[in-house]
Amino acid sequence: MTATMVLTSTVALAACGGSGSDSSSDNPSVGGGEGTTTTGRTPDVDATAPANGELTFGVEAFPASNDVYSTFDTNAVAAWRAWWEYLVRPGKDGKTFEPRLAESFTKSDDDKTYEFKLREGVEFSDGTPLTADDVLFSWNKAFTTKTSTLTFLKD
Repeated sequence: MTATMVLTSTVALAACGGSGSDSSSDNPSVGGGEGTTTTGRTPDVDATAPANGELTFGVEAFPASNDVYSTFDTNAVAAWRAWWEYLVRPGKDGKTFEPRLAESFTKSDDDKTYEFKLREGVEFSDGTPLTADDVLFSWNKAFTTKTSTLTFLKD
């Protein structure tokens, strides 16, 4: 595990599988053009099935880098979303934040200082606990990597 993966949390995977039906009448939908019909199936998903520890996904091209701070490769985004977790992320309403690795946060009156309370029990994939030093490392890397998308926030 590289040091740049400091915000990684254990990813729980649900097993996905097809319904086993070969019927082309499952969930018909109109598409493709006038007068054409395509068919598709909604796969059966068992969220209680144990994960087998393997994740396979397809992208148009292999990611140029695993370093989230030094590339703008759109193919890497799918991989990053599986590898990294956020402290918080935007809520569905677009106005609030949902807790992720941080269970809560507060900000100063001048909006220049934020304090995050990390969730207990968060571990890297190797079992090492997430600490505030890990988060600080990530923030420092994000603001010191010349190609980082966050460097504009320095000013």
